[in-house]
Amino acid sequence: MITRRTAYLALSLTALAAATGCTRDDPDASSQTPVGGTEATQSPTPTELDGVKVQSDGGEAGEPVPASASAQDEDDATTAATATMKAWVQGSTLSQDAWQKKIGKTLTPQAQTAYANRYGYKVEATKLEGTPEILRVNAGSGTVRISTNAATYEVTVVKTSGKWKTSAVTPLNEG
Repeated sequence: MITRRTAYLALSLTALAAATGCTRDDPDASSQTPVGGTEATQSPTPTELDGVKVQSDGGEAGEPVPASASAQDEDDATTAATATMKAWVQGSTLSQDAWQKKIGKTLTPQAQTAYANRYGYKVEATKLEGTPEILRVNAGSGTVRISTNAATYEVTVVKTSGKWKTSAVTPLNEG
């Protein structure tokens, strides 16, 4: 004889199974699972992540990757890299505090930490030379080559929250 308590327990377990998706409506569902043992689900590829336009990588997983650069992205990446280097070359003419504040405004938070112990007075460059050269750029990051009177640098910029900031300044030659 089924007691009220047993009926309540059976009903609760059935409801729980239905709510968590532990039911099987299609008896042939096991034959529809791919060979890898996991069922593929197609979710739409986002068009923007953290203010950066993205597109599918074209692979099976459809992972989002930064979209191709627009002319505006190229201009903004170059402007951000140049702003960093304009502050960089003032290292020997500003107090350490003033230099850190000026350059810090152009850097990502991670780069601010990385360059916190860099001494501006040790920067030999005092002016930019030539025209910045875009080495690569997409909708989310880029590398720009900038020459100074003391060295040539590759400046890596990234777009976060819709703003381009410098994440690295790498000297190619010291001189």
